[in-house]
Amino acid sequence: MPPGGVLFFADVLPAMGVASGLGSLDVYLPTGETRKLATTFRVYNDAGSAGTSGFNEELVPFNRFFVSGATLSLTCPPDPAKSRLNVGVRTLGDGATIVATLRNASGATVKSVTKTYAGNYFEQTTLDSFLGGAPVSGNESLTLQITAGQAVVYGATVDNTTNDSSASLAQRQ
Repeated sequence: MPPGGVLFFADVLPAMGVASGLGSLDVYLPTGETRKLATTFRVYNDAGSAGTSGFNEELVPFNRFFVSGATLSLTCPPDPAKSRLNVGVRTLGDGATIVATLRNASGATVKSVTKTYAGNYFEQTTLDSFLGGAPVSGNESLTLQITAGQAVVYGATVDNTTNDSSASLAQRQ
């Protein structure tokens, strides 16, 4: 793109060769490029004539990926009947291994799993699926320890009635 140029996709998934669903987009500047890149990404559910619900997403630069040794946390919604937590993981070339531990509101361990991801991989799934099945009653916390590789981990809280959502990166503990 030339300086000051704009590139717009009404729906980037078809441009990536994907008909529907979720995806991850890598954005690179040429080696040695010094200009800044301004971006706007909108993640949304399309309800046709009823409009959209969703949020804007920021670029995650390589230096914001969490590396081996990092411990992260996400907080679960208070009422799983009203909203759910989806967990997203995006790895770089080396993949990642993550130990995920769900704790109840009192801090007791509910379930712990080790997940290993290939390089340049992306998934977003419900908390229950992410953990391979776990009772979710509300107000849990999810601790994620990256034991190998690099990954971005985020939580997307989704309203079960409207599918309106918000997302945030896991926080380093």
